[in-house]
Amino acid sequence: MQNLQAANRIKNLPPVYRHWVETEVPYIISTVEQKNFLSLTTDAERDSFIENFWRIRNPDLGAEINTYKEEHYRRLSYANENFGDRRYEDGWRTDRGRMYIVLGAPKQRAQYHDVGNVRPMEIWFYESQTQALPPYFYLLFFKPSASEDYRLYSPRNDGPVRLCSTGESRNDNVQALGIIRKSLGAEVAKTTITLLPNEHADIDSFEPSMESDSLLATISDLPDNPTIQAALDANRLREHVTTSILTGEEPPELSYAVFRDDTGGQTVSYLLKSLAPIQKLFGPGPGKTVQYDLTLRSTVLTLGGKLVYDQEDHLAGTLTEEQATIAKQRRFGAESRLPLTPGKYNLVATLTNNLNQTATRQHAPITVPEPKSGNIGISPLLSYAAPAAVPDPGGTLPFCI
Repeated sequence: MQNLQAANRIKNLPPVYRHWVETEVPYIISTVEQKNFLSLTTDAERDSFIENFWRIRNPDLGAEINTYKEEHYRRLSYANENFGDRRYEDGWRTDRGRMYIVLGAPKQRAQYHDVGNVRPMEIWFYESQTQALPPYFYLLFFKPSASEDYRLYSPRNDGPVRLCSTGESRNDNVQALGIIRKSLGAEVAKTTITLLPNEHADIDSFEPSMESDSLLATISDLPDNPTIQAALDANRLREHVTTSILTGEEPPELSYAVFRDDTGGQTVSYLLKSLAPIQKLFGPGPGKTVQYDLTLRSTVLTLGGKLVYDQEDHLAGTLTEEQATIAKQRRFGAESRLPLTPGKYNLVATLTNNLNQTATRQHAPITVPEPKSGNIGISPLLSYAAPAAVPDPGGTLPFCI
C-alpha cells in the first residue's frame, strides 16, 4: 500500500521533479528522504530539498563545485550511453547501469561474450569505497537469452546452470560448474560460487555463498544502510551556516543563556523560536482533537567538530479545536537545557515535526564561562508581583516557558 501511495504521488509531481526522483536519483535517495520529498507541497520546498540533498553529499562543503553531484551525473550519462538502448536513454534501468551508477566504474572488467557452451558474461571487480561493503568483491552479469539484457547474477538464486547455454548440464549445478571451469578457467568458476575473492569455494562441488547474496542485498539497500546514513548525519553536523531543511518556513531564532546552580554546576538553557506562526505544526488527532508531535534534538560539538553531547526531547500532546485555533496564531517555541562544562561549543538544534516528517535546523556558537571566584553578590531589593498561574489540569500546554 505504501509503495502504491508513493507511486501515485510521484505520478502527480510536476515533470521536472518527477524526473528527478524517478530517473536521476532513485538509486541514491533513502526511503525516508523520498517520503519527505513526496510530502512537500510547493516547488519552493522541493527546490530547497534538492539543494540540501546534494549539499550534504558534497565531500567539501565549502567548495563551489560539488564533486559528488558531478560524478553522479557523469555515471548516469555513461550508463545511458553504454547500457540499454541509447535512443531511449534507459541504460540507468539496466542491472549494469544501476551498478555503475551506485558503485562507479569497476577497477577491472572482464568480458566473455563468445565462449562455447557459456552464455555471454561480464565480471566486474571492485575495491570498495565505503565501509558498508567488503574491501574487495566481484559482480557477475549474464545474458539469459539473446533477446534479453545482461542481468545481475546471484550464486544462490541463479547458480552455474543459468550460465550454461548447453543442455548437457540438465539443471545440474555441479556439471554446469565443470563446463564453466573447462571453458573459462578455475577463477571464473569460483566466481560463480562466491563473489568474494577471499572466501573459500570448492569448485569441484557447488555450495553457493550466502555472503555473496548478503553483499548483493547490501548494495541494493545502500541508501538506507546505517553506515551511509551515519556519514550523511556527520555531513549535516559539519554545516557551519544556518539552514532550513524541508519546511520551507523562515528559519527559527536560537537564543541561549547560562545559569549556575548553588552547587556550582552550569546549565545552558536555549530557546528555538519561530519568527511567525507555523500552520503545519498541527495535524488531526483522535476524535475531534488536534495533535502535535515534535522531536527536539540538541547536539553539542567542539569548535573542531567533535561530538560532546547529544540529547533528544519529545514534545507531543493533543488540543481541542478551540485551543488549536488560538495556538496556530501564535509563534512557536521549544526549549531545552544542557549540562555543559566551561568552554566554547557549537550547538545544533534540530526540530522535527513527526506528523509530516519535516524538520528545521539552527546552528549557534555558545560560550559557557568559567565561574568567577569570590562570594556571590546580592542585588538590591526589587518590587515583585507573582504572575497569574495558567491552570493546565489536562497537561495540554506544550511548553514551560
